[in-house]
Amino acid sequence: MQCPKCKTGFLKARKGKTKFWGCSNYPDCTATFPNKAGKPDLKAKPAKNLETSSEHKCPDCGKGLIRRPAKRKGLFWWGCSGFPDCKFRCFDEKGKPKLES
Repeated sequence: MQCPKCKTGFLKARKGKTKFWGCSNYPDCTATFPNKAGKPDLKAKPAKNLETSSEHKCPDCGKGLIRRPAKRKGLFWWGCSGFPDCKFRCFDEKGKPKLES
């Protein structure tokens, strides 16, 4: 089944804590869907795999930052969890946000 998010990959059954469906273009496409009777539940809200950091805070608004995968494999960037109200973002440096001093 074609991935409804990126339109180029295909949904494949995956195993984590529970069985779910993920895009074959991972990590470029992070679409995931819960399993429902052996098929992807496309009507379910897609799962969020990104966690807000309690250690790293936004210097503009004070909310937690989220580490996100970049388009290029193996690269990451950080953005504010308060988006779209706060548009702060920065580069990733060894797993931590590169904050200008």
